[in-house]
Amino acid sequence: SLLKQFSEGHSVDLGERVIVVGGGYAALDAARTALRMGSGKVTIMYRRALEDMPAGRGEVEEALAEGVEVRVQSLPTAILSRRGRVSGLRCTRTKMGRRDKGGRRPFMVIEGTEFEVEADSIIAAVGQEPELSWLPENYPLGRTRRNALTVNEKLATSVEGVFAAGDVVTGPSSVVEAMASGKRAAQSVHQFLSIREGSR
Repeated sequence: SLLKQFSEGHSVDLGERVIVVGGGYAALDAARTALRMGSGKVTIMYRRALEDMPAGRGEVEEALAEGVEVRVQSLPTAILSRRGRVSGLRCTRTKMGRRDKGGRRPFMVIEGTEFEVEADSIIAAVGQEPELSWLPENYPLGRTRRNALTVNEKLATSVEGVFAAGDVVTGPSSVVEAMASGKRAAQSVHQFLSIREGSR
C-alpha cells in the first residue's frame, strides 16, 4: 500500500525512523521509498543472513549506497508502542543452520539475545504470494505451496493453451526478470498458436 501511494504521487509521513521487516524486492523498494519520502533513518530487519535475502545482490547494494541500513539475522518478536503509537521493534538474534535439499538454510533463535530498535513507523514486507482469487474455484492450474503457478520449461501451465510468467510463477522478483519471463512466455504462446494453425 505504501508503494502504491507513492507511485500515485501521495506523500506519507512515516516519521524520522522507519523499520522495514523483510528481505525481498518489496522490502528493498519500501525502504528506498521511505528515504525518498523524507525519513532520515531507514533500517531493514531480516531474519536470515545477507546471502539468503530473496532480493538480488545488486538491489541490496544500491539500497546500502542510498543510505538504507540492513540488519540481518534479526527476528522481530514484538511491536512496541508508547501512548498509542508505534515506538519500536523488539527482535532477537538468529543463527543459520545447514542448507536443506532445496538450498534454503533454516534459522534458529539465539536465546537471551533480545534487543530493541526505536521506530516511528514499521512496514511489513513479508510473505508475498500471487493473488489468484480471480481464478474460478477448482480451476485445474497446478500451484506451489506459496500459491505460485507451476509451469514447464516453455512456461506452459497444466492447462493446455494457458501460459504464465513473471512473479505469478517465480514469486517476488525484479521487473527485469518479470519482463524477460513475459517475453519467453510470448514466444511460447506464438509457437503454440503457430502449431495449432498449421495443423488445421
